[in-house]
Amino acid sequence: MDSRLNIAVDCTFICEPVYSKKGELFAVELLSRFTTDSFKMPINTERFLHQLNAKMKAELLYEQLFAVATHQQWFIDYQIILSINIDFDMAQAVLYDKVIISLLESMPFIRLEVMESFPNLSDGPKNTLLSKLAERYTLWLDDFGSGNSHLAAAASGFFECVKVDKQFYWQWAESVTFDNLVTRLRDHCQSVIVEGVETRQQFIQLANIGVDAMQGYLFNALPLNDAKRFPVSIETNFSRKT
Repeated sequence: MDSRLNIAVDCTFICEPVYSKKGELFAVELLSRFTTDSFKMPINTERFLHQLNAKMKAELLYEQLFAVATHQQWFIDYQIILSINIDFDMAQAVLYDKVIISLLESMPFIRLEVMESFPNLSDGPKNTLLSKLAERYTLWLDDFGSGNSHLAAAASGFFECVKVDKQFYWQWAESVTFDNLVTRLRDHCQSVIVEGVETRQQFIQLANIGVDAMQGYLFNALPLNDAKRFPVSIETNFSRKT
């Protein structure tokens, strides 16, 4: 694809696994990785996406969904959720682009991750766009604690799952504040996922305070084409291991 900067870009779809506290593969998050077509230099994903206009973002979302569709049987067979991040422009596409709507309706295992930076997220039901999304799709709230909204967003009732931002986790992990937050979040959604989990000890600690699932460098990411290689369960008795 080409950006507005007229740079030819290669796009690869990567999956980051999310494992439950019982060690079961709960979900994978689909991420896009960009490199320059000519020199294969990595491109900062956030900055690149910021350069895309609404039409380009819709095209990217279509490409993501089309790629997932070729692997959908694996997700169905093993009852694995796949989450995809959407911003304001992509939200318009999932509501009004007939092709994208059709693809999403054909793959009910997909969850749409709404980032905390989504406009007026804490307005809850007063946010018309968010309300329309919640009526049609199953939503997750991503990067909670990154500073752009507060508990009202999670308490809106719109989100099946809340993902706690890794920076927030790293800063507050050892505090009562973090434990209390997890408890409060679980009052408003079905599942709480913590991002940024890098060690077995962190996995154990989070499981012990009631976190439902974990994501981070403790678990290896894979290209979408290799998603079926993810272990559907892992050993969780880490306490005597290094």
